[in-house]
Amino acid sequence: MVDENVSAPASAGKRSTKKKLLIWGGASVLLLAVLAVLFVCALFTSPRERKFEPSMVDFLNQTAVLSKLHKHYKNSPDKPCVIQLSENEVNSLLRVSAFWQERLGKKEKVKLKDLAPVYKNGLFYCVYPYDTGMRFLNGGVIELYITFSLSKQPGKVLVDIKSCKAGAFNIPASKINDRLHKCLAALHNDKKFKLLDKTVPVVSVEADGSLKIVCAPENALRIIQNK
Repeated sequence: MVDENVSAPASAGKRSTKKKLLIWGGASVLLLAVLAVLFVCALFTSPRERKFEPSMVDFLNQTAVLSKLHKHYKNSPDKPCVIQLSENEVNSLLRVSAFWQERLGKKEKVKLKDLAPVYKNGLFYCVYPYDTGMRFLNGGVIELYITFSLSKQPGKVLVDIKSCKAGAFNIPASKINDRLHKCLAALHNDKKFKLLDKTVPVVSVEADGSLKIVCAPENALRIIQNK
């Protein structure tokens, strides 16, 4: 014969344990759901309108660079021109280039204005708005924050991704570099690249962070003046 006083507390204990498990299970599912929503919201953002407009100083800096090229071309048209650009001059040329790209109606998939590149301490910083095509959560655009170094040798462009973030989440730079280097290897056989290679054979970063550019002045003037 079973003692009712013993079996009743045992059954109550089992029910209590099941109830606790259900509560913890429900709380865990809810927590995972909240984290998933936060993850997606942090990853997907709307394409933001970026203020990347040149100032009068930027146009003056562009004019100064063009003057150097004109002067060199006039005095030594057959010799390569070596120009050393400060951080401010590089950033001015980037903003002015974005300005003219907008005004001339260029139909590139990704524009300089969208990337909003900044040159500082020998590195370029930009934001790449990657469109996933999934129109939910504010448009389905992932903003990739990229930091990279850029240099050039005769016959090749060297790009090294230093860091990359998708929204608020880090992406291993090594994986991106592997894919990027394959793309650059294919680019080196392109006709447009060969023209660029003849125009600007060398780009290097100096110890003070300035950008040293060796170029053919005639071709460089045509590109800068968009001819």
